[in-house]
Amino acid sequence: ATGSSHVVNVSGKYFLRLTSTVNLTCPPIDTDFKKIRVVNNAIADFTFPDPGCAGEEVTFQNASITDADTEDPFVLYEWTIDGDEFSGITNPAYTFSSAQDYSVELKVSYRDGTCTGETQKTITIVQAPATTLVSSKGMFNICPGDSLTLSLANTFETYQWSTGSTQPSIVVKEAGTYTVLLTSNQCEIDNSQVIGEFPEPNVVAEAQPASINLGEIVTLSATGLATYRWRPNEGVTDSLSATATVFPQATKNYWVLGVDANGCTGSDTVEVVVIPEDNILGLLEPQKYFSPNGDAIHDQWQIEGIEAFNCSIII
Repeated sequence: ATGSSHVVNVSGKYFLRLTSTVNLTCPPIDTDFKKIRVVNNAIADFTFPDPGCAGEEVTFQNASITDADTEDPFVLYEWTIDGDEFSGITNPAYTFSSAQDYSVELKVSYRDGTCTGETQKTITIVQAPATTLVSSKGMFNICPGDSLTLSLANTFETYQWSTGSTQPSIVVKEAGTYTVLLTSNQCEIDNSQVIGEFPEPNVVAEAQPASINLGEIVTLSATGLATYRWRPNEGVTDSLSATATVFPQATKNYWVLGVDANGCTGSDTVEVVVIPEDNILGLLEPQKYFSPNGDAIHDQWQIEGIEAFNCSIII
């Protein structure tokens, strides 16, 4: 081209040569090369998760169409939310503080803001639902050897427990901290709960006396529980009390069970020894003689072992 102006429609490097028409003896003057990039207008576009969640980071993915140039790949991105610019990178992220609709705009241009493309979209931001962990026991403690079911008061789209389960609830058998990651309407919410363990009930059962003659009464007593049941309960009075009486006909073990103040089950056993009538004489060792003459020598008949029985000797 030889005119004073030239329309360029192909990308390339161009220079201008000036030649004097007044003095043809003057040598021509060449300018430096200038790269000119010929492009189509940018077509701005982007995607995002909709709805988004208040308080969580929302990432905007650029989907704009621009002409590629390996030598000058510069593209300018201008992002605004409700008219306020918030980023100039390709794929920005933004955290919305409240639940409402927001206007998001993207302007795409080349160097010096040329050949601009613009687009605007509305994103809906929702509030994350509340999460409340509940226990099938009504408490977050378990008794030794027991379990409880941990679940959510509300329903969510997905569940990911720290145990690896993806079910709405889990069965907990050990003390510890349990965490669940939930999703609902693009919102990711997590919650955790500490599960404690009650001590094992300290149950002590006793019989008084522990050894009796046939036909005598024994008092059974127990501590460490809030409720009591004595088994077997044949011949037992007040079998649902901490203290009961029994008329055993033979040596027998009595078992007390119940729950303590924490609701944990506990038990203990106690043996009652019953001495049959035909065995009593064999356990006594009476003196072979006595002389009740007041001289303080063998004035009384001593029967060793009789203090263990509720009986009397008639001569």
